[in-house]
Amino acid sequence: MMCQYKYKMNILVIISIVLSLILTSGIVGASEGAGMKAGPGSNATWSGKGGKDSGRENFQAWCTGCHGDEGKGDGPLAESLGENIFPRDLTDASILSDRTDADLFKVIKLGGPAAGFSEAMPAQGGGMLTDEEIKNLILYIRADLCKCKHKGK
Repeated sequence: MMCQYKYKMNILVIISIVLSLILTSGIVGASEGAGMKAGPGSNATWSGKGGKDSGRENFQAWCTGCHGDEGKGDGPLAESLGENIFPRDLTDASILSDRTDADLFKVIKLGGPAAGFSEAMPAQGGGMLTDEEIKNLILYIRADLCKCKHKGK
């Protein structure tokens, strides 16, 4: 039973990665240059490499399969993650305002299990996203999806 679950999870992760690669490579209805990262702009943050625009692009490339286009946890893969496993609704400020940026960074970079969550949340670090891109992704989530900040100290 557990082996079958792990097999299904591995298949879902592979499907997510393949879909993300297809979407970022320009194979499906994208114009030339669509997979390129945004350059520094007026909204740039952290080290100034793309800011929120970079975060939005990476969210669309890597996260919408499960979290959906608007971050509500309703992406096309959301129903297939396993029994009682659902992607986080990233528009829910009541949950995300309780999480620090460091909490979000850890989950995104190292995956769900590193923060006590499901294996269905794959690690995005280690060659998929740089630390800078993860920080910009957090900026996008905070600014455009949950429209919230950490309410702690």
